[in-house]
Amino acid sequence: MPELKNEIPMSQLIVLTGPPCSGKSTLAGELAAIFGASVLDIDQIRQSVIPNSQQSQEHRDIAYRCMHLVSEKLLDVGAGTIIMTATYSRKNARQWLRSLADSKSVQVCILACQVSPEIAVARFRSRAPGHPAVDLTEDFVQRQVMDYPYGLANVVDCAIPLLESVAKAEYFVREGKAIDLAEWVSQGAPSS
Repeated sequence: MPELKNEIPMSQLIVLTGPPCSGKSTLAGELAAIFGASVLDIDQIRQSVIPNSQQSQEHRDIAYRCMHLVSEKLLDVGAGTIIMTATYSRKNARQWLRSLADSKSVQVCILACQVSPEIAVARFRSRAPGHPAVDLTEDFVQRQVMDYPYGLANVVDCAIPLLESVAKAEYFVREGKAIDLAEWVSQGAPSS
């Protein structure tokens, strides 16, 4: 890989997308340590805002809006880098992110975590009890991995050793291609 730039922009959103059990949260923790970033995880936010949620579409939408509002407030007080983790498979969630980026004139790096259906299902089976994503089943995880709309995102293979995934993600954050957010939004799954 080419030499990495030493600097990242003053304010930046690193958005880790991908299907369930693809490694978003693990990668977020590693990148947070590298960039000194705050991490906002959609499952944790939903659990905090709506305890005992069964992950209805309405509850997911509320969690996305809360995550975006918290990001907006963090940017208002000068946060440098914010990492947001969520599937971002639907157009409306992608549009809300685009609106946030436009309103704050902040750079956005979209990273899509990718694994095989077999790995995602194995990770699902190994999750500790009490994980906030209560709506997941093995079949649902497998379908989500197979149908995920990656589109323009910088894809990070999260089936390889973690250090290699982190290095690839860091490279994309520092050197990756700019994403046309309008086109990325259009590649999302229809909102129901």
